[in-house]
Amino acid sequence: MTRFGRWTHTLLCTCLLVLPRAVCAQGEPARRDSVPLLTRSDAHAAGALVAASAILFTADERIAHWMQRPALQRKRSLDRTATTFEWIGGPGAFVLPATALVLGKLGHDRRTTDVALHTGTSVLLAAGLTQAIKRTIGRARPYVVHDSDAFDVKFGRGFTRGEAYRSFPSGHATAAFATATALVAESQRWWPKRTRVIAPIAYGAATLVGVGRVFHDKHWASDVVMGAAVGTLTARTVVRWQHAHPRNTIDRLLGAGTTSVSAVPAPGGTMIAITLPFPRYARRLFP
Repeated sequence: MTRFGRWTHTLLCTCLLVLPRAVCAQGEPARRDSVPLLTRSDAHAAGALVAASAILFTADERIAHWMQRPALQRKRSLDRTATTFEWIGGPGAFVLPATALVLGKLGHDRRTTDVALHTGTSVLLAAGLTQAIKRTIGRARPYVVHDSDAFDVKFGRGFTRGEAYRSFPSGHATAAFATATALVAESQRWWPKRTRVIAPIAYGAATLVGVGRVFHDKHWASDVVMGAAVGTLTARTVVRWQHAHPRNTIDRLLGAGTTSVSAVPAPGGTMIAITLPFPRYARRLFP
């Protein structure tokens, strides 16, 4: 077993041992002020995804070669589809929640505001965590090594060598699965009867984002699965915590009833006006 293989095995074993200890005891009622960051189902989901990512390391090169077959790459419809879904996991994961938040505030729609705010927060936190891991692991992207060395890893290289060595995990997959998980969690709260429809659509789209990244030779398959793990676990934790602490800083500043957004007529068209609450500590400085 290579050095990176041993490291991956150690990481997998650590996750499987530590995650179950972080969940609340089965059957113990969770008070609002003591909601666990991780639940038993979170641990199981994260453990399964981490295990799948570790296993895929041994198959990454074969999957990459299969995806890069000339017969497959020549199909323009697949290229356009992959590009479309990659946008969802790229700028779309940040643009869509921001747009929905503004529309929710304009329409005084609490549900839309709540979903957009918690989805955006999940994506931002998951993306930040992924970037830290990317730079630390320093894994070469498949196109850099011509799909021939999935174990080309050098710790810390991602800080100095740029995007070409920030393959693991996939940022697009992280954002896509964070978005999907947050949407499903919010739908269970606001539209429980529609979750059966929303869940397969959301997770299906997130999966296609990951497939698109592999199709375009930007990520190994294990990168995508680990990105799904980071995005899913982060979003489930964020949404649960924010609903358990409705007076948290983010919800107070941007949630319903605090920040106001309005459309103001202007000479050149329409201007969006955003009014933020004045912080208490600033009131002491400017009485």
